Amino acid sequence: MPVSVLYAAIEPVKSGFYSVDVALQRLDQSPLRDGQTVAAQLIEGSSYFALGEPAVKNSEYKGLHIERVWPDKTTTRVVFSVNSEGFLSRLHIEELPASSFDDADRKARELIHPILSNLSLKYDVPVKVAQFDVTEKSTGTLRTAVRVGPRFAIPLEKEMVLGPMLRGLSSLYREGMNSTSPTYAFLCFYKIIESIKKRREHIGQICRSYGEPPLRFEAVRIPAADPELANLAAGAFPKSYQWDAMTVSQVFRVETRSKKLFDVFDKYLTPLRNRIAHALLDSGEFADLDNPKLLRDIEEWLPFTRFAARIALLTDMKVELPPVVSNEFEKRLTDRNASGAA
Repeated sequence: MPVSVLYAAIEPVKSGFYSVDVALQRLDQSPLRDGQTVAAQLIEGSSYFALGEPAVKNSEYKGLHIERVWPDKTTTRVVFSVNSEGFLSRLHIEELPASSFDDADRKARELIHPILSNLSLKYDVPVKVAQFDVTEKSTGTLRTAVRVGPRFAIPLEKEMVLGPMLRGLSSLYREGMNSTSPTYAFLCFYKIIESIKKRREHIGQICRSYGEPPLRFEAVRIPAADPELANLAAGAFPKSYQWDAMTVSQVFRVETRSKKLFDVFDKYLTPLRNRIAHALLDSGEFADLDNPKLLRDIEEWLPFTRFAARIALLTDMKVELPPVVSNEFEKRLTDRNASGAA
């Protein structure tokens, strides 16, 4: 399943020391070839920040680091690395004390994301993370978060014919797929699911007003077992995708299993969307999209949200609207768009 995949090894709950490697990339450059997966410490990333030779002539760069003092008075050092062209490429933490992978991941993000955000603000440039690795040092167990592109050529099939609203939602899907921000991608896919729910409500109202029988939309239920989950995912994505146990577990969190799709939407995705909205839109001075718990939740729910957007769209495409309902729905949609209403 390309793009927005979170790869994670079997992770023991272990108190000890962790190392962290964060590879950066420019927006117009990918440090990895399609389908390539390596540890972040082996990636020669890049950014727009020139530190050493040959990017900076006669550079006196001898290394750069930032230190964080924790409440218990221990210190963690974040070391900056440059690539062969002299540009900032990676951030590294050699030793981070933590009680578990989740604790190490939270602490690392709490350290590193504000650094990157401050650099973006100060120098008015984008700063993109290509890969974020956390390693438990005594065992070498690795957790890595990476966004990857397709690993194969995509054969084109016949064009889908979509109505006006579904065409609009497909543009949201493309926005989510093109985005380098997991937060923005999540919001795009979330909006698709939300709009499908509202579309069904509007169609129901039109059917009642014209005396038409109610339309039956399939109620998608998430299975419990991996084979059934793989079959469900295969029906929502291109046939060329492979659904092994790891990929299935990345998409279908434990909380989603044996539940209806829209129940998961209401119970888990909507509260997460509200947390993002709170950080972005609510008045106050404490907006913080670098919150490590929020970032981690977005990354972990993003694959399922993308699946849910696809399966909701595909389910609605199967239901043919009666002509009178279709015409009235499109008229209302056109009037709403013309008025600028959401």
